[in-house]
Amino acid sequence: MKKLFVILFVVLISVGLYSETKVDKVPMLNDVNPEAITPVATDDVGDIIFDIDVEAIVTDNQLLGVEYDGTYMWVTGGGNAADPNYLYKIDPVAGTLIATYEQPASSTGWGIRDLAWVESEGLIYGGNESNFYSFDPATEVWATVFTGGIGGCIRALAYDGNNFWTKSFGDPLYEFDVNGNIINTYTNASSTYGLAYDSFADCLWLFADPTTFVQIGLDGVPTGTSYAVTLPNGGIIGGAFYYEGGLVPGKTILGCLGQGAPDTVYGMELRDAAPLDSPGAPTGVTVTPDAGGALEAEIGWTCPDVDVGGNTLTDLDEMRVYRDGTIIYTDTNPTIGGPGTYDDVVPASGNYAYSVVGFNDAGEGIPAVASTWIGEDVPNVVTDLLLEQTDPGELSGILTWVNPTTGLNGGAFNEAILGYHIERNDGVLFEVTGIATEYIDATIPAAGIYYYTVQAYNSIGDGGIAESNPVLIADAGLLVMEDFSASVPPTGWEVLGMGADNWSQSATANAGGTAPEAKFSWSPSFTDFTALTTMPLNTVGATTLHIEYQHFLNDYSGYGYTIGVKTTSNGGTTWNEAFSWAPTGDIGPELVVEDITTADVGSATCQIGFFFDGYSFDLDYYYIDDVMISMEAVIPDPGYIEGTVVIADGAGD
Repeated sequence: MKKLFVILFVVLISVGLYSETKVDKVPMLNDVNPEAITPVATDDVGDIIFDIDVEAIVTDNQLLGVEYDGTYMWVTGGGNAADPNYLYKIDPVAGTLIATYEQPASSTGWGIRDLAWVESEGLIYGGNESNFYSFDPATEVWATVFTGGIGGCIRALAYDGNNFWTKSFGDPLYEFDVNGNIINTYTNASSTYGLAYDSFADCLWLFADPTTFVQIGLDGVPTGTSYAVTLPNGGIIGGAFYYEGGLVPGKTILGCLGQGAPDTVYGMELRDAAPLDSPGAPTGVTVTPDAGGALEAEIGWTCPDVDVGGNTLTDLDEMRVYRDGTIIYTDTNPTIGGPGTYDDVVPASGNYAYSVVGFNDAGEGIPAVASTWIGEDVPNVVTDLLLEQTDPGELSGILTWVNPTTGLNGGAFNEAILGYHIERNDGVLFEVTGIATEYIDATIPAAGIYYYTVQAYNSIGDGGIAESNPVLIADAGLLVMEDFSASVPPTGWEVLGMGADNWSQSATANAGGTAPEAKFSWSPSFTDFTALTTMPLNTVGATTLHIEYQHFLNDYSGYGYTIGVKTTSNGGTTWNEAFSWAPTGDIGPELVVEDITTADVGSATCQIGFFFDGYSFDLDYYYIDDVMISMEAVIPDPGYIEGTVVIADGAGD
């Protein structure tokens, strides 16, 4: 099979096609001169009306995600299959590279995928398998927003003005907030790489196989509308974005990155944005809610001074303000380039979207939009949420947390917390009334891994949802008991290093346990270190850990790599080897029974990693199952008893 793969690989490279998950991409720099956008004005929805050869501009042939902020195009790249990965800032009109930024060090492998521009914050967001990041173009600084990932990977990404949305190939569609709390999960079979939010239709567009834009409502339900586009570079799906009237005057476009030869950003006509002689978009649009929580807000803007076509504006009859799609104010005497304001009163606390647009004899122009929470807010997420076993060996757990002092949506937070909704991962619900900072669950039915969500609420409504750490509630000394029946990585586990896409759950029993089991695959091939790693384990007081697991190695080359177990107590920054094999052929299936005595044992944050190190092409598959890790009993040092000793029922010396 692999020999056939090698032949196919050569053929595919010869025609320049690649996919993040199908074949390995060989560096292939392009010396073609950069091309700026070539707009083609049409009136047919679904037509490709511009393209830009971004691969030629950045000389990186591993481009993945794309976003447009109204001035610059932002593209993520894999650095021609070598770390570090990059974020590229491009002037799409001139077709020039403005700046290149290294992605965070933790963004290894393919790195950050699709991007989302949050105009109200001036930040670009993006994620990968294990982290969600923001980038500030003004300060050129990255920040890790949260760790832990959403689903298998934060691949496709969009922001709807309130929450983020993501999807990774055939995984579910997730709606989540900036803290990483999952708001909704929707089943969707479309194999998706890119996402865009349509502010006009208030919907999402998935960029899915085979190069098709699929419309999805914010209820997660497909509307039945889709547009199949043929990419001239023969490419496959990458990131996506939405923009009104800027890249192609008067047109609203759905943009996408076609991963092909060369990597190219295309724009598909979605609808007419506005007549060319109508007013351009106003600038400086702000929505300022009352700081005390009153149901009112001030909307401010600067009237446009150019038309949609980019010429000096000479006719401005009205400025119109819409709230959630309904017109609420008209200024019939605006000044071209001058300021404008309106004080709005809303019916209830909530998030409101405003649109400000100019109007003249040609019609309505390009709107500018802004949204914010107005009125009293619901509670933010509780912080420092921690689950611990109440006592060793007891089937009970204690949750502790710190209550929020701000609103979830950035609004005024003056309404007291009235209680909490708490849910155990097996679906059992607990209702706690009044303000609290801890809860003891003494109803755990059996030994296993448990975690909880905690959601505070007040008179306005339910707040943000926080998820606790997973904990094995079991006999004293037992730290891990995992059969991979729920997922790979299991809850609380993570893949550190490279190869996050190589680990999966397999409906097989090759390691000697029962199906399913964990599987490491050679594809997509890479040369580096990867480890399927447990959650942090509190091993304070121990000097030795005992580990048992089933494994089976299906070798390919008979050399060139190492497998085994390593430990870390600093999240993978440094590793200490417990034991390993340098295979010369298949191993197992067999039961591994070993003791771990590395320097990490005794730490409160000890993690155990099942690792592969080398060129993944040199094996076929590695299977692991039925992992059990425990601490040896800690025996106190011998001591002496002073005073009179009485031995019951007998005499002593």
